[in-house]
Amino acid sequence: MQTILDICQLVLPVVTLIVIGQICKLRGSVSREVINGCKTLICNYFLPITLFYSLATVELSLQMALILLVSLVMNATAFGLGFLFKKLLKVKNRYFPYLMAGYEVGLLGMALFPLLYSKEGLGYLASLDLGNCFFFFFILLPAMQASGGGPKVSLGKKVKAILHVPSVIGCLLGVVLNATGIAGWIFSSPLGLTVNSCISMAIQASTPLVLIVVGYGLSFNSKIMGMVLKTCFSRVAGMAIVCGVSLLLFYLLGIRDPLAAYASIFMCSLSAPYACSMYADDETQQEYINTQLSIYVVVTILVFTLLSILT
Repeated sequence: MQTILDICQLVLPVVTLIVIGQICKLRGSVSREVINGCKTLICNYFLPITLFYSLATVELSLQMALILLVSLVMNATAFGLGFLFKKLLKVKNRYFPYLMAGYEVGLLGMALFPLLYSKEGLGYLASLDLGNCFFFFFILLPAMQASGGGPKVSLGKKVKAILHVPSVIGCLLGVVLNATGIAGWIFSSPLGLTVNSCISMAIQASTPLVLIVVGYGLSFNSKIMGMVLKTCFSRVAGMAIVCGVSLLLFYLLGIRDPLAAYASIFMCSLSAPYACSMYADDETQQEYINTQLSIYVVVTILVFTLLSILT
């Protein structure tokens, strides 16, 4: 009975906030502009702070570099499976394969994962997210733009674009300050507790905002639901394979920490990046992508519940 209560204590607040977001949308009590402002606040400020802290305080090692490499393999495997499934299932939608790869670690993953594994697990998820960001900006996004007939972007512009992303800046700053010892000096100084408190408040504030935004984005259009559900089920099947690949690689590389495995399992439960919908070339495709990304949060919640049972 106590186990059930513990699980409810973790899961029900998450579901409640998502439901609140949907109610706000249905009643029109919160406008789309407000939600977009919340996304900006999360992505430009709260998320970079979270990533910075997780990488500034984690122990840098060869293991972390290997986890980043595993993330790249996970993304590449998922991307290949997307095109394979498209051929096997005879899917005509050109954006289908691009929703099989990439992970919304930033907006959703970084909000939920600490609820299960506190700050200790963030380093592993942040390391996986570094590989995820690289894959999204240098492989997934250019391929998606090309499929829609968009202009090709030079390597220099790609590098410039990724270096201007606040979450990437947070990651790089965290690694640099950690490697130079500056982060350790700051957190062990008399101001360390104050800095910790400020960062913790920012991390805690982001979680309810993220969940309300996710709930607001849920959409149930019957005209596209068939394709949406097919995409969701295909991604679940693909992620089961990808998760198996990642756990096998962890074993072969000698990475035995359970938190690394949990981070990989949790990342596989996340949807493709929400930014994908920005690059669709018409409103129908944008609605299809947005609906699929929103509904996939059900899978995330189910895996979140499973991990809460395991831990």
